[in-house]
Amino acid sequence: MKRKHLQLKSTSSAEREIQVSFFRAWGAHAPTNAIAFACENGAPREPYQAKRLKEAGMLPGAADVAVVAEGGLIGFLEFKSDGGRLSPAQHRFRDECAKLGAPYHVVRSVEDALRAAMEIGAIFKPGMRLAEPIS
Repeated sequence: MKRKHLQLKSTSSAEREIQVSFFRAWGAHAPTNAIAFACENGAPREPYQAKRLKEAGMLPGAADVAVVAEGGLIGFLEFKSDGGRLSPAQHRFRDECAKLGAPYHVVRSVEDALRAAMEIGAIFKPGMRLAEPIS
């Protein structure tokens, strides 16, 4: 019996590094009123695993990270490298978030991601400094 190849998401290492750095900064500055977690949609997997995950509710195009803040506020972060673009499924997810009034941010740096988390409602420990404001 032939073994099928793993399905891979085309996540760049630059995007992964931005996301990993975001969680390092999140841990170092420990928001007092929010949680953030990865929505791991793109890990390598066998086709049968992909089928099982879809049956269990995995949503193609879902953002990389969800941020939930005090008061039930929720928003989503999609990590992209400088030249990275949203896939059609990610466009659909972003559009659904907009319809529901849930913030959705495409972030291209750790500073972008931390600032987006604050816009969603995360309050970080005093002393955290960000680079220049996003234009």
